[in-house]
Amino acid sequence: MSGSQFSITNAVRNAYIFVGRERAYLTRLALLPTGVDALTKVMIFMNGKDMSIFESFSWSVPSAVLTGWFMFHLARLLMMGERANALPNDTAYLATRQRGMNASILIWLLFSMSWVALQGFQSWVMNPEQGVVNLGMATISMLFFGAAFWCIRYGVAHILAAVNYPISKYIRRVAGLSISFRLTGMGLLGVLPVLSCFYFLTTLVMPTGVTDMYDPRLAPIVVLSAPVQMIITAIMTAAGAFALREIMERPSTDESA
Repeated sequence: MSGSQFSITNAVRNAYIFVGRERAYLTRLALLPTGVDALTKVMIFMNGKDMSIFESFSWSVPSAVLTGWFMFHLARLLMMGERANALPNDTAYLATRQRGMNASILIWLLFSMSWVALQGFQSWVMNPEQGVVNLGMATISMLFFGAAFWCIRYGVAHILAAVNYPISKYIRRVAGLSISFRLTGMGLLGVLPVLSCFYFLTTLVMPTGVTDMYDPRLAPIVVLSAPVQMIITAIMTAAGAFALREIMERPSTDESA
């Protein structure tokens, strides 16, 4: 069996069960990140026509940091049983925990920045000022897209950093494209129920005659998207943690030989 294999359905199912069971604790943790994210989304929505994707992301950095902080706590709870309101009075433990938090948030920021950079580059290539797509640049764009797909494996690296697990050991275990395909499938399966519910809610509050995505009447939907995004973040972090536990707890080929 490939070292990168894990049960997608089990990871997603267990994630929903975990988030549902710990909803009270996770809700308390998510209040600040969700509030900041909602304010950021509204600000970007009000000025979005005049912002580039990079300007929008720069305004979103505080929200991204707090989201990383939230995911750090969720990962520690799931993988270590640690709760922020019941930390041991151990200086060495707290110092190690702080290093894990810093590394986890930094890795999440770097991953998010890379994704935004790719989006910006793709947008620039496919919408040139001259109105003609350059074949060479389009080829480079496709190569970047392939490299980005390969790098999906790093989308769970912040979870490993949160529990001070060596990321290099994970990378050696998941060589090949299989892990990227499986994480993508896990992501699609995990977000589909939440997005379906969000779409249903938006149809109930969507005003009629909207033709502009920056129509002020869409502000309530923009605000609602913040808690929805946090729910997706919780589910995907939990699913990623369950997937990593299955991958890393399985004996490697070298160990089982």
